[in-house]
Amino acid sequence: MKPPTYKIPTYTCRFVRDGYVKLPAETADLSSFEQAKAALQFLTKDSPVELFVILFLDGRNRLIGSETAAKGGQHGCALMARDILRSALVSGASGFIVGHNHPSGDPKPSAEDIVLTESLLQAARSIGLPFLDHIIVARGTDRAVSLFELGCFNR
Repeated sequence: MKPPTYKIPTYTCRFVRDGYVKLPAETADLSSFEQAKAALQFLTKDSPVELFVILFLDGRNRLIGSETAAKGGQHGCALMARDILRSALVSGASGFIVGHNHPSGDPKPSAEDIVLTESLLQAARSIGLPFLDHIIVARGTDRAVSLFELGCFNR
């Protein structure tokens, strides 16, 4: 009598290019907070809902791609560290920056923003992928906050 067998699915994970976004030339190099802020403000524009964006970087902090990882309501969107890291790894990024807009116009981090950032920082460290910043931009203004520059986290 043959031992029982079962089938398991096999998978191929691929990143699909959805198209292109034309960004201002000064956002190609994201070595500073101001440059990253400009890219995130451009990508989230004046959205009335929260958009969570991942910026994929090469080894010289040049932007090689982006993904809108989540779209929420006026008061937030659900996202976990694994969702962000999966995209960063599949894209071949050497590092990444995350950011989102606050439709309220107030860039102050919420408790959920801090919890997500801490969880993402720990997860990124564990796999050796540099997490460079989490930036919150305020809708309709040029105000933004870097959670790392606030000193909330030890990088």
